[in-house]
Amino acid sequence: MDSTNRALFDALKALSVPIADDPCRTCTDPCEDLHGDWPNKFEVDMDSTLLGTRDPLHRQVVISTGRADWVREVTEDPGSIAELLLKTRDTLGPKPFPPRVPKGTPAPLPLSSQTYGVFAQTDSNALSILNGSHVSISDHPSDETVLLFPDYAMIVGVRADTESVHTLYKTVLEPSVSAEVQFSSPTNTGLNVHVLPYSCVIMLCSHKKRDNRCHIAAPKLEERFSDELERVGWEVHTRLHDPDHDHAHDQQSRDERLRAAADSQSALIVKTSHIGGHRYAGNVQIMFPQGTCVWYARVSPHEVHAIVQHTILSGRILPQLLRAGMNVVRKEGKTLADW
Repeated sequence: MDSTNRALFDALKALSVPIADDPCRTCTDPCEDLHGDWPNKFEVDMDSTLLGTRDPLHRQVVISTGRADWVREVTEDPGSIAELLLKTRDTLGPKPFPPRVPKGTPAPLPLSSQTYGVFAQTDSNALSILNGSHVSISDHPSDETVLLFPDYAMIVGVRADTESVHTLYKTVLEPSVSAEVQFSSPTNTGLNVHVLPYSCVIMLCSHKKRDNRCHIAAPKLEERFSDELERVGWEVHTRLHDPDHDHAHDQQSRDERLRAAADSQSALIVKTSHIGGHRYAGNVQIMFPQGTCVWYARVSPHEVHAIVQHTILSGRILPQLLRAGMNVVRKEGKTLADW
C-alpha cells in the first residue's frame, strides 16, 4: 500500500469506519479472467483526490422511468416529476444547510466527522433528485414509483402533477419528516410507502447525454455485479417486487421488514441519471437497509469482485474507491451490516 492510500486508510480507521485492508483488484493485470476492459479512449481521472467529491445530502430520490438515458438535466425536463420536485423543494423547503458557498470556495466540513466525504444524514438538508431505470409497480400507468435513501423505502403512486409532488415532499421528503412518520402517514394521500425488500440496492450511473463513459460502464458493471452475486447464491433483480398488501405503519414493523430485507440475500440493480464525477467513471452507489449509503468511483469490471466480497458481503469499505459515505461510522468491531 502506497503512502497516499495508507493515509486514507488511517484517516477512515480513526473515524471508526469499517474498512478492508485489501487490494481493490484481485485479478491479474492484464486480466486473465475475461472481466473485460474499458475502450482505449475511456479516460478516467486516477490522480485527483477522490474522497469528498460527493457533497453531503439528507435524502436521495430515484424516480422510475423505465429508461437508462435521459435529457441532460433531468430536473429541467418540462412536466416531469424531477422538474416538479425541484421546484417544490425550492418553494417549500428550508434554506440550504450547510449554506451554499461560491464556486471555488471550500465547502464547510461535515459536523459529524470533520472529514470531507464522511457524513451523517443530519449534516445536510440537501435533496438529490435522480431518474432511474426501474419500472413503476403502480396499478395506474401514469403513476411512478420513487426509491428513497437512506430511508430504504419505495413510494408508490406519485403522479407528475403539482398536488401529488407537493404531497410527496410534505409527507415524506421534507427534512423534518422522519422515516417513522413516513410509514405512519395516512393512506388517503394516494401514496403508499414500503420498505425495499433487498439486502442492498446497487445504482450505476448510465447517463449518456451527460457523459458517454458512464453509458459504457453501466451495462458492463451490471453484468459483473450480477455474475458475482449469483455466484455466491444471491438473487439479482432489475425490476421491483410488488410489495405485500398488508401495509404496516408502526415502527416495530418497519424495523422487522428492514432486518428481513438485510437477510434476504438479494440485490436490486438500477441505472441512474447523473450523480456527478463522470471523470471518475464508473460511478457506483450501494445502499443498505441499515441506512448506510456508499458512493464508489473508478470502478471497472476488475474491482467488482472485491466490492461484493468486502462491502456487500462483509460490510467493509474499500478506501481506494470511496467518494463518500453516509452513516458509515460504526462502533469499534462493528461493520456496515450491523445495526
